[in-house]
Amino acid sequence: MSTAADLMRQLHVDHYPARWDTIFAKAMADYQREGACFASVHFLEQLNQSYGVMQGYEQAVLEAAKQIREDTLLTGYIQLLQFAMRDRKAFLQEISEISPPQTPEGQPSEAYDFILFFALAPMIEGVAQAMRQRGVPDDICLDTLKALPESINQTHFLTGRPGLSFRYFNWFQLYLDHRILKVGRLNFEFFRAFNGSVKLFRNKKQKPCLLMADCRLQDGMVFGSPGYQDEEQALDADFRETESYFEGYPVRSDGLADSSRICLPKTEWHLVLEAGDPIVSVHIPNARVSSPFTPEICDQSYQQARAVLASCYPDYPYKAIICNSWLMDPQLKQMLSPKSNIVSFQNRYLPYPRLATGQGVFSFVFVRPFKKLEDLPEQTSLERAIKRHYLAGQYIYEQGGIFKAT
Repeated sequence: MSTAADLMRQLHVDHYPARWDTIFAKAMADYQREGACFASVHFLEQLNQSYGVMQGYEQAVLEAAKQIREDTLLTGYIQLLQFAMRDRKAFLQEISEISPPQTPEGQPSEAYDFILFFALAPMIEGVAQAMRQRGVPDDICLDTLKALPESINQTHFLTGRPGLSFRYFNWFQLYLDHRILKVGRLNFEFFRAFNGSVKLFRNKKQKPCLLMADCRLQDGMVFGSPGYQDEEQALDADFRETESYFEGYPVRSDGLADSSRICLPKTEWHLVLEAGDPIVSVHIPNARVSSPFTPEICDQSYQQARAVLASCYPDYPYKAIICNSWLMDPQLKQMLSPKSNIVSFQNRYLPYPRLATGQGVFSFVFVRPFKKLEDLPEQTSLERAIKRHYLAGQYIYEQGGIFKAT
């Protein structure tokens, strides 16, 4: 394999980032010098002892490592992928162009299933060191790094085979860039800019008000979302600021934008949050691999996360905690008990409309692929309610929420 193109041809990889042609020689020089240390038993067992990265899948990972050590093409690909990841800016721009090798017919699949795991493994120690240097407590460091074995578990659940899918490899880039912590039940992503089409204001009594900012609306939803794509019904929700007031379409308590504009006098109201401001984004790990989702447990996570961010990341003066998720869709309040964990989670946020696909719920509730809506499982009350909703031609939308600070 004298070139990247030669390596990809032998692995039957149809496309890969063009930059890899220019870095191939340096990557292979590293490989000749270091060998496939990422697949050595000693390295993997030490890494697992320190961070539990193979927890529950030790035998599967070690079997995959054995197969990889015996395959110079796969070790070459992994080395090239690792080298490419070092340039973080370039790699994040090209990640969508990556197509990992697939298992050839008749060959064992373990090595191919874990290719992406072995590309990440040598970088785990650096992630841990970055957290330690910030003073992040050891228990939070370990909980954060559990995302890797949890991703193996999720891949196993989805495909029927343990491994690391490209979806979770992509997600783990946040960890490599030291932009996410798991604190208690929740993940908190930071070093991120707010991109909602709303502005948050508060008056002298700290009452909040959200105004839509420079987007298009239809019936209170952001135009372009499923069911809200009628050009004749759409309106431009422009925001206006004068010397004396802010003007725009307010967001109601049900998360929909009102059809009438209002003015907020500057003598009473001040701007708190707008697009581009630094925020912390909340992500909710799948219940299959995490603890219960009760209000009490979530409140502990918020409280502890704010303390850790203030202590360990004082250079990140975020302006709000936000959540963009299907969990923010106010329709769920009509589908679930007022005492349900999801409704309780929603109630901690000020909801606002976002451009949605209506497909996010399938990645987090049903998870496994399906051919027809009729095939969706009905094992829980949530699954049954959402299935009925979609069979009726409706959607659950990925909407936004801004945490109500206490």
